[in-house]
Amino acid sequence: MKRTVRLLALVLMLAAFCVACDKERDKIGGIDFILDFEADKDVRILQVADTQAMLYEGIREARRYNVHNAFFTSGVTDTFTRVWQYVEEGVWRSAPDLIVLTGDNIYGETDDSGVLWQEMIELFDSFGIPWLCVFGNHDNESGQGVLWQIERVQASAYGRIARGSCTHGNSNYTVGIRLGGWLTRVLYLFDTNGCRVKTAGESMLPTNKDIEHITQIEGIFSDQLAWMVDCSSRIKEAEGEVPALAFMHIPPAEARTAAVMKYSDSYGSWPFRADMQGDAGFAYEEYVGFNDNGMFFSTAASIGVGGIFVGHQHNIATSICYNGMRITYGLKTGTGDYHRSDLLGSTLITLDAHSADFSVEYLHTGLAYPI
Repeated sequence: MKRTVRLLALVLMLAAFCVACDKERDKIGGIDFILDFEADKDVRILQVADTQAMLYEGIREARRYNVHNAFFTSGVTDTFTRVWQYVEEGVWRSAPDLIVLTGDNIYGETDDSGVLWQEMIELFDSFGIPWLCVFGNHDNESGQGVLWQIERVQASAYGRIARGSCTHGNSNYTVGIRLGGWLTRVLYLFDTNGCRVKTAGESMLPTNKDIEHITQIEGIFSDQLAWMVDCSSRIKEAEGEVPALAFMHIPPAEARTAAVMKYSDSYGSWPFRADMQGDAGFAYEEYVGFNDNGMFFSTAASIGVGGIFVGHQHNIATSICYNGMRITYGLKTGTGDYHRSDLLGSTLITLDAHSADFSVEYLHTGLAYPI
């Protein structure tokens, strides 16, 4: 009997050792999370941009745009805000393998209770697939604080987020995509910062509990670039060259440069149409973005990033290839804040299983307007 118990204990110890080894083998330097899919699969990523959900009961002052189209009407637990219907439609139409939220997911100033942030998490968990999240310039206005927001996503069933080691930003992390055990793509997710105190009644309050963790200036900073290069070096050492994509909220200045330089004859005539060399989409407002003298763009290109996906500007939905980099503005998902009824929906990115190629498709909503 004792011998049997000892043998059983030994088997359990060996099993635990094997599990630990498997977990160790799953670790790749420079990658925070790994998502595994079967071999030869074209991975479908749905970009959800600028949902900007607002909670009517939590608003500090009656100044937000399009209140009639954006808010809950009677309570977060029994009335779905209109914005989530656009999310559900996009997921239903695209059948994605992964969802990426590129910031301004909520108007944090209306969610000091944190109820809306939790509602968002429960919605995306309900789809039963992995989802990633970066912060925009409005998410962290919530009185709950950015650290609480991160903890809630980390505690979710399917959400992935890491604060990261950078001094600037709170959503700097990497995700590796493996097909049949082989690393085929790396996703770099960035916090483009810019959540700031404006007045006592809007945006982030000066009494916000995590204000010391917030960079109020927009942009991607030198420590974030160094982090990206370090991750790339570690991945290359372990896996060789791996193509990459970047997801963030605020675009780099090169988004405007690409449109102006490539479409010099038509840029500034609204609507501006992108239609050359695989480009697509329309813009109804001037392009803006953070200007870091090209440091982010050149650094991203040097490590193999082939596409940048952004949001922030609600009346732009263009995908333009510039100097080998495709810069894509996701369709605004939902009616919160300013918008055009013909530029609402979500954006489908399909990663080719056998190359570094990817495609971009705008899924303009089929929902009646307004809903």
